[in-house]
This record gives sequence, structure tokens and C-alpha cells, in this order.
Amino acid sequence: MSSRGHIARKQTGRGPRYYPVVELPRDPAPPALAPWQDLQEGGQRRVDPILGALDSGGYVEPSERTVSTFLLEDFLPGMRGKLEPNTHDVWTDYV
Repeated sequence: MSSRGHIARKQTGRGPRYYPVVELPRDPAPPALAPWQDLQEGGQRRVDPILGALDSGGYVEPSERTVSTFLLEDFLPGMRGKLEPNTHDVWTDYV
């Protein structure tokens, strides 16, 4: 059992739904949910890879960089030549 992640249960009109919750290292707020209650089978398997990514450096610190800047400076230039020219132009216009 990990104290940094758990499976949360949410009651919906179609019955209970379960989803993983991972507490990030920067989060100053204490966890709001009770630990490990009514787990659906396989829930721990979903949380473990997320915690592993955090431990191995897979977590990226938030930045002030916008999605638009990333798309225009990194993503779209890298896609040039992989897309039809018109598609690349349309995507650029959308951004």
C-alpha cells in the first residue's frame, strides 16, 4: 500500500466508478480522500506505474509556457514534412 496514491470511488447514475489518485510532490494540501477503501480488483496495478514514473523523473514541473507556444515552437515545426502542407497550414492557423 502506498501513501502517495490510491483508488477513489465516485458514485454515478450508472453505478460506482473507480479512478486512480496520485498525490504529487509539490501539492501542499493534505489528501482529502480516505486511503484504500473498496478497491476494485486491479486498482493498485493502475497506480503503481504512475508512482514509478514520478520516482524515475517522469514528472514534469509546471511552467509558465503556454500550449500555444509549445505548439508553434516545438510541435508544428517537428511535424513539417510528416503532414500534407495544407494540413500543416490549417493546424498552424488553429493555433
